[in-house]
Amino acid sequence: MTHEDDFSDDDLPRDRAARARAARVGPAPEGVEPTTLISGHTGFVGKRCLQRSACLGLADIHGRIPLADRDRMERFIDAHAFDAVIHLAAQSHVPTAIEDPRGTFAVNLEGTMNLLHALERSGFSGRFLYVSSGDVYGAVAEDDLPIDEERAPSPRNPYGASKVAAEAYCLQFASRCGFEIMIARPFNHIGVGQSERFVVPSLLRQVAHRATVRSTVPIVTGDIDVSRDFTDVRDVLDAYFAILRLGRNGEIYNVCSSCETTVRELLGMAARTAGVDVVTQIDESRLRAGEQRRVRGSNQKIRLHTGWSPCLSLNESIETMLHNILTPPLERRALITGITGQDGAYLAEFLLRQGYEVYGVLARRSTDSLWRLQHLGIADQVRFVSGDMNDLASLVRAMELSGADEVYNLAAQSFVGSSWDQPILTAQTTGVGVANMLEAVRIVNKGARFYQASTSEMFGLVQEQVQSETTPFYPRSPYGVAKLYGHWMTVNYRESFDMHASSGILFNHESPLRGLEFVTRKVTDAVARISCGMQRELRLGNIDAKRDWGFAGDYVKAMWLMLQADAPDDYVIATGVTSTVRQMCEIAFSHVGLDMEEHVVIDPEFFRPAEVELLIGDASKARRQLGWQAEMNLSGLITSMVDADLDRLGTRVDHARRAVSATKDSKQDLELVRAA
Repeated sequence: MTHEDDFSDDDLPRDRAARARAARVGPAPEGVEPTTLISGHTGFVGKRCLQRSACLGLADIHGRIPLADRDRMERFIDAHAFDAVIHLAAQSHVPTAIEDPRGTFAVNLEGTMNLLHALERSGFSGRFLYVSSGDVYGAVAEDDLPIDEERAPSPRNPYGASKVAAEAYCLQFASRCGFEIMIARPFNHIGVGQSERFVVPSLLRQVAHRATVRSTVPIVTGDIDVSRDFTDVRDVLDAYFAILRLGRNGEIYNVCSSCETTVRELLGMAARTAGVDVVTQIDESRLRAGEQRRVRGSNQKIRLHTGWSPCLSLNESIETMLHNILTPPLERRALITGITGQDGAYLAEFLLRQGYEVYGVLARRSTDSLWRLQHLGIADQVRFVSGDMNDLASLVRAMELSGADEVYNLAAQSFVGSSWDQPILTAQTTGVGVANMLEAVRIVNKGARFYQASTSEMFGLVQEQVQSETTPFYPRSPYGVAKLYGHWMTVNYRESFDMHASSGILFNHESPLRGLEFVTRKVTDAVARISCGMQRELRLGNIDAKRDWGFAGDYVKAMWLMLQADAPDDYVIATGVTSTVRQMCEIAFSHVGLDMEEHVVIDPEFFRPAEVELLIGDASKARRQLGWQAEMNLSGLITSMVDADLDRLGTRVDHARRAVSATKDSKQDLELVRAA
């Protein structure tokens, strides 16, 4: 009776009020789908959670965050906004737990404790669901079936014992923390993507092989006459969200079908679906001594409290799983222009994770390097095709070679300052280049979906205090003018040729992969150098200009969501929070213990001929129609960029912390220690 999720394998002020503001968590506004943080997002159930629009995984720019790494986890929580948590992360394989009980307790109990305390110190005020397991009940006499939540746990292996311990900690923590905690005890659940370490996927793989090659080799099994309470993983996921919405604080809920099915019956369903005869052979190593013969849970409580009940039959589950094995999904192909840039690199990484075959357009005379793709470790996973945004024939060839289903047009001369020095080049690449790409798509595959990277710079001299899709455009730079041409060409191709062409009006978005010509990276690089004694001052222009800054990694997901929508449209993508360049500088300098006033010099040379004073976006349409919203806040973004620049300089920043009290009123002091 196990659930299967892999355990998941930046600093802000520490006073409680500042932490609560930084975390920006709590109940979602009415009409907005709550954002849910998923631990164990790389596992069987966790991956399915991330397919829901308002879910984010516990991971930073370095990858998934182990529950043992409290510093990284705290920095992540400080930098992201969410309303609820589903804690799936666990070492959930029973044989592994038996071999390594100490490691199992470290992940399942201590990891849960670390996550709870990190949430508490952040000021989190939403809802927390701990996903335990039906394994906690242990051996149950057949006369006592079905098993309800009133039955005392009696685990028979280290995995179940670790789950009972974590449950107990959650319940006592719920009595004193500032957020609500519920517990789910899922019984056996199955579905596409489950590891073949588990019995049902293992058997189905053998059935599929037998059907494909007409093999006469027996299907190797353990004891297939035991019965279990199986539920489709899609129903289980619905149950978790039902508990988050309607479950009661401190309550435990069985998640099960309340029906028994033997493994032999499941094997028969699979054989009938695949059209094969089944001959089995017992493998003694798969037999468990003292194994429970029958298991059936009661789902009466979750039905009563939330209205949830399973919708999918086991036949449907088996058919779906077999179909996935026998007919693997066709790989989708994406073509990205501007793939060597910040957004192109993050988008390529995201699409590769989604299972795409990714093609990138490289200019024949390009001097761009692949350092961003190499930094993300994906340069050898991308296929490159030669092309030039000013050469229609080369773009047609790129479409033909890639066979792209989706086209992401990110290529541009995108530095606003340079557009004043090179207005013609900017117009050709950033403006006319869009028309060339649209035409190439129309010629080769009009059914391909097209994304155009528009920009908030099109609003320029803003006509409304907060800019949305209906705000009039008034660009104030050659870059903004060129982007507006590309934007309207996208709209025209959409309406004239019935193409699925969408524009993302993206507000400023940054990351450690940003180029040094952009003010955010200019600031963080200078801060790193100044802190190392390699530079004395930072020269800037108008530091009172206001911008809406977000994290590029968040924004590329919005691009993808636009092309998954049924109908094409234009969307503003923004955080909805505006900050001055001065405030951004203060965050960067304070992160390394420096005063910006001692190092920043205002230089008239860096003032623009026509400055855009204020930009702040309203992304409510994207939240409403795509389920997208920004996840990382400005403090988390800028501090991560400073840390990345320090790493580039070969400097390590150690955050030496004093011992922290376990109480929620404890204060933490942070001392930055820099070592060469």
